[in-house]
Amino acid sequence: MYLIKKLSLALALVALLAGKSQAVPITGQITLNGGAVISGGSATIGTFTTLTMQSSGIVAFGGGSGSYASITALTPVTFTTNALVVGAPGTTGAIGNASPFYTISVGGFSFDLTAIISNVYNAVSPATRTLNGTGMLHGTGFQDTVGTWQLSTSGTDTTLGFVSTTESVPDTGSTVTLLGMGLLGLAALRRKL
Repeated sequence: MYLIKKLSLALALVALLAGKSQAVPITGQITLNGGAVISGGSATIGTFTTLTMQSSGIVAFGGGSGSYASITALTPVTFTTNALVVGAPGTTGAIGNASPFYTISVGGFSFDLTAIISNVYNAVSPATRTLNGTGMLHGTGFQDTVGTWQLSTSGTDTTLGFVSTTESVPDTGSTVTLLGMGLLGLAALRRKL
């Protein structure tokens, strides 16, 4: 009976030290395609300063990978219709008005754009404008994950690509603690038997 009490106490201690489980980060990528209205500057690919996505008719093409694998081609996507001030080529920094920038009902995924890290205009025909930045990915059952995004425009086409980035999280020592507690429990059990 004494041994059972000790083992119960040891198991309770291990459960307490193990802490609560954490949701996994979002991995993989998804590409979204849709239309947008550009304005500001002279409202051309090379000079626009504001981008307003069209909320309807925007769909994911090609499906997703990783955490987005359940999202198939032609899944509807809802974009914010807030005007995003992206600035002229070369402009970088924080973005306001973009939380969430998009929402996908499958998996409950959404993405908040937070910053532009590059804003490049290429005048070679066909002219293109490419913006890269960072943001926060959200998904039902997943932990919020820092992600990167790329938006490219060419003529009247606007294509958005979102790729999550995850970094390995160092172990805080709980694995070694659990291993040690298990070995101590086995040693104590061996002595009793």
